[in-house]
Amino acid sequence: MKRRFTLTLSTLAVLNLLPVHTLSAIVPTVEATVRQHQEDSLMSLGATLNADQTQMTKRLLSGTEVPDKNILRVDGPMINKYLQDGSTQDTQVYSSAIIQPKEAGYGVQVQIVTPQNIQQVSASTYQNAAITAGAEDVLIRVATVTPVTGEGALAGVYALLEKSGVKLSPEDTQRAQSEITIINQLVIDVPPKVNINIFIGELKVFVINNLQHKHKFDKGLQDEIKRLLKESGLSDKEIDDFLKNEETINLLRKLLEDFSKTHAAQDKKTSEAIKKSIVNNTSMPWGELLPTLTDRFTTEELQAMDRKDFSDKNVYHAVIPAIYKKLWERIDAGEVNVQDILSHTFLVEKFLGSISPEEMTALNEIRTLAFYHLSTHQDGDALRQELLELFNNYQQLIQTDPEKATKIQMIANASGYAPEVYLYMENEENDFQVRELSSGPQAATVGHYRVKGQKVFEIDEAQQVEVEVGDLFDFKALYGVALDNHWEPYANIAQVQPDKVEESEKEEESSEDEKSQESEESAVTEESAEESDDLEQILKKVESEEATSETETPPVSEGTEEKSEVEVVESQTSQTSQASDDLEAILEKQASQEEATASSQPEEAPAVSSEDEKTVEEDTPTGHSLFNADKKAQLDNYVMNEFGPSIGQVYEITSDYLGVGLPDSMVEKGTAEFDPETPFVWAGDDFKLQPGVYNIVAYYNRTNEVTPGEPTLYVMAIKDGQPFTLVTQQTQDATTNLWFKQTANPEISAYFKGLVEN
Repeated sequence: MKRRFTLTLSTLAVLNLLPVHTLSAIVPTVEATVRQHQEDSLMSLGATLNADQTQMTKRLLSGTEVPDKNILRVDGPMINKYLQDGSTQDTQVYSSAIIQPKEAGYGVQVQIVTPQNIQQVSASTYQNAAITAGAEDVLIRVATVTPVTGEGALAGVYALLEKSGVKLSPEDTQRAQSEITIINQLVIDVPPKVNINIFIGELKVFVINNLQHKHKFDKGLQDEIKRLLKESGLSDKEIDDFLKNEETINLLRKLLEDFSKTHAAQDKKTSEAIKKSIVNNTSMPWGELLPTLTDRFTTEELQAMDRKDFSDKNVYHAVIPAIYKKLWERIDAGEVNVQDILSHTFLVEKFLGSISPEEMTALNEIRTLAFYHLSTHQDGDALRQELLELFNNYQQLIQTDPEKATKIQMIANASGYAPEVYLYMENEENDFQVRELSSGPQAATVGHYRVKGQKVFEIDEAQQVEVEVGDLFDFKALYGVALDNHWEPYANIAQVQPDKVEESEKEEESSEDEKSQESEESAVTEESAEESDDLEQILKKVESEEATSETETPPVSEGTEEKSEVEVVESQTSQTSQASDDLEAILEKQASQEEATASSQPEEAPAVSSEDEKTVEEDTPTGHSLFNADKKAQLDNYVMNEFGPSIGQVYEITSDYLGVGLPDSMVEKGTAEFDPETPFVWAGDDFKLQPGVYNIVAYYNRTNEVTPGEPTLYVMAIKDGQPFTLVTQQTQDATTNLWFKQTANPEISAYFKGLVEN
């Protein structure tokens, strides 16, 4: 008998759910169909979007045909109406959303189309917004053309539902916001093996069942927690340790108690709705699904699994069943390494541009199968960790260095080596070595590539030559299906053609030859001058050379060739004076030449010793050129007098954050989650910046109305010339380790970036 292969509750990273009411006004029950007509959809667009951005956003949301009557614009006051976060008319809003009705039984699913640009609001938050307001059987898609927090789209979901005639409950909305805060705190304390969203969803079902039987919401809660943790693979000791953490248990109890007070918690349909959405939600990002894949299979067990049918051309692009078929052929043939097929799924996701949840589910099925097959030949835990790091690091790179991420993606598009699956090692700017998974059976370097302008070249290290490769990996050659590329670059890359670069290099070489020839001719002239006693002839020759210099000197690079030109004039003058009996006339001429040269040449900076040269930029009276006392004063004023008040918070420069001394202990205990190997250092009042570290130049502590889950510490750092605005809201174990992530707030991040770069 074949073993059924499905993505079950225990292997899914699902979005957290809140109670469900029927939303008949917006989501009527319709016949089962994959793509709903856009006239039935509702769309919210950020009010800040210009005409071009609006059209791009509509394309990202697959909503170009949504009628104007079904579209609303979300501005700052609208965000504040629903989220009460202090947003005003001046708040920029880019994130947008579309709600599409689906067939009965579909559930409430969320797809973030541009995950690299949604920095703060999670998919579960958007799902909370819809379910809390009463949505059923809908697909919510979220997108933005620029990095933002995502709160505009969140408010848009609330507004769309209200526009449809649903009366939102302020109490449930506030409970949803409170739940987000609690879950973010629980993520820190819940063991990594436990998927927090599945865990919370199952506990909500437990609470609903208690209420249906007229029991208290928490009757038997501890036993249920034990059961769920056991199913997640925790040992008895790990479960006991979790239950002994009173603060975590109290937070969890508060979340469930608040949930029990909602109207939907009293509705027996809610339990089935939650389960339905959990089971159907298999289109989440790979980074959410991968941590849950803990099962172990032998090759024989994999080969015996049921095989899916992705052949419906109305649902799936033809490349998806082709890749799925190729993967099974490899597995059946006993081939060990299917890393390339896993890699190609990420290229398909980008090439297709707008991908449906059904297609995303199919790609996740292929990725899961590929992961399990790779795990049969190596350490599955190590493989999972490495893949997770590759995926998360690349998503982070898209945020921190979009130009570099674009170049890497260009190489991936051409070579087939997706950065979510292969390691990219940067040798120098635009130059990368690509390696297999280090835990793979045959880990090795698979290619060496270089980006020049819009072109990708493969480097033959043995022959030391470059070979241009095509823009797109040839899917047709491997899978029999051709693909167009609809991927949008993360940053603009200069249109520099390699042949132009070569021509420029040749021109420079030619210019150097001409300069060398002129120098030789000048030397011959000077030798002739030495042999002459005729001062008048010498002076005429010097005047002739001056005229030639003014009219025929070729372009030179700043600071080097101009200096050598002065030296040539001085040499000519010196040699001429040796050949003349009229020294006074020559000296007068020399003085005249020097005066003319000084007036025509740019003023040179005073000479410094090599030791002074290293510190001259850093040791100015106001600090480093990237950051100094003046910029610090501007930053202080912005954060404490503008940014904080704009969001209803107070930030100050304090000496303590929850028992952590600032700045010394913070520097000692602080670590960047996305770059844990790089240390923090305090730049001091003179703002001396060291290479290769996070130089902390400023920090601001939220000091008003601090309650559990709300303390906030912003830290501004500079690493190798790049600004980083870091933030932590950590309360647990803060005095031992303090973990920072990059802020999702675009306003404060952009302000600090502007100070550093200007």
